[in-house]
Amino acid sequence: MVKKNLNPYWGEEFCFQVEGFNEELLLCVLDEDKFFNDFVGQLKVPFADKKSLGTAWYSLQPKNKKSKNKGCGEILLTISLCQSNSCLHQTFPCNHIESEMPKPANHEDKVEGQTTYSSFEEAMRIMMERDHGGEIPSNLSGGILLDQSFVIAPADLNSLLFSPDSNFTNSLAKLQGTKELQIGPWRTENGSDNLKRVVTYIKAASKLVKALKAIEEQMYLKADGKVFAVSLSVSTPDVIFGNTFKTELLFCITPGPDIQSGEQTSWLVISWRMNFLQSTMMKNVIECGARQGLKDGYEQFMDLLSQNVKAIER
Repeated sequence: MVKKNLNPYWGEEFCFQVEGFNEELLLCVLDEDKFFNDFVGQLKVPFADKKSLGTAWYSLQPKNKKSKNKGCGEILLTISLCQSNSCLHQTFPCNHIESEMPKPANHEDKVEGQTTYSSFEEAMRIMMERDHGGEIPSNLSGGILLDQSFVIAPADLNSLLFSPDSNFTNSLAKLQGTKELQIGPWRTENGSDNLKRVVTYIKAASKLVKALKAIEEQMYLKADGKVFAVSLSVSTPDVIFGNTFKTELLFCITPGPDIQSGEQTSWLVISWRMNFLQSTMMKNVIECGARQGLKDGYEQFMDLLSQNVKAIER
């Protein structure tokens, strides 16, 4: 990821195992926005086409023919195939043709730019200091999974759900049959004000799909001590058509209603949507399956959360 640059140079190298020359490489370019990433363009490179080997400029294509944005820019790739495995060497000078190629970014600076905090409390303190009073993100378009108030302060509910010291995530994983849960540290990187972490796990098998790996990218969009907004972007690459979509969720925690006891309360709203990275005829099937899976999963989430904090009856 390159910040604040319309002609970025990534200079990244990747290697992929290819079973045969009938396969093709699918590459998607995204533009990072404040809350969620926008699709810029995509590219399919067939390995059977010998012209795809070497270094060449490629035109990025829209998601589908109906897309209003036809000019998606260009990208420079260097592709080579090895006998024992297939190696893709990617060099991304810019999204649009330029007369001069920008200098490569310093990879070591990116690594050094990562900041991992010694405690969750410290990370939240830094987030509060950097908060500029921006608006709360709107609910996502897929619908509401949970809309409930609880007898707990917003900061405490935030810690219960997202602190590494909380047992809630592990308890939920056990309840849902999730295996191999790995929770990465919260960190900021490349000068970003947003805290991020990556959570990976094996989702339990259901009636529709087998057990599969999920990669969940979590990011704080807002944390001012009273209001907390966290986005979750979940990839399931092993599922059928898994490379065509991501499931996105938004957790919003705000102060809840006043109650007679005078205790602090929180209002938790969890919304979701499907982000399709490319067009597919299976879109409706995927959305329906995801909606049912999320509905079942967050009913279990609500049951477990109600065992930890008191829900306020409406």
